[in-house]
Amino acid sequence: APAALAWGGHAVVAVGALAIAARFWWRGPAADEDLRAVATFGAMMLVTPYVLIYDQVLLGMAVAFLARAAQRGGGWLPGEAPLAVAACLLPGLALLAKAFFLGPLAWIILLALVMRRDAARAAR
Repeated sequence: APAALAWGGHAVVAVGALAIAARFWWRGPAADEDLRAVATFGAMMLVTPYVLIYDQVLLGMAVAFLARAAQRGGGWLPGEAPLAVAACLLPGLALLAKAFFLGPLAWIILLALVMRRDAARAAR
């Protein structure tokens, strides 16, 4: 893609990730701490344009926080665990297939799971 398009797309994703993380921080103690951690990790990894495969080890920690939120919240939501596992596998697939857009997609998936779990928590 042309550089302007790539930077524009990156800016949209970065601002969206920051907005999600900020939402959890502005809510203060009312926000789920585990979901706040995952949202913060996701924002950190999506704001920088230079995330390499060895940076993706943070996915494991983010999924651990998501698992703890699931444990505290009554279990995994339907489809949540397989998507979390898929997110962990995407960077390796990106490396093998030389499809490097898959690395950031892992973080987008985790942010979507965080938003979904937060919505389910609020509905209870």
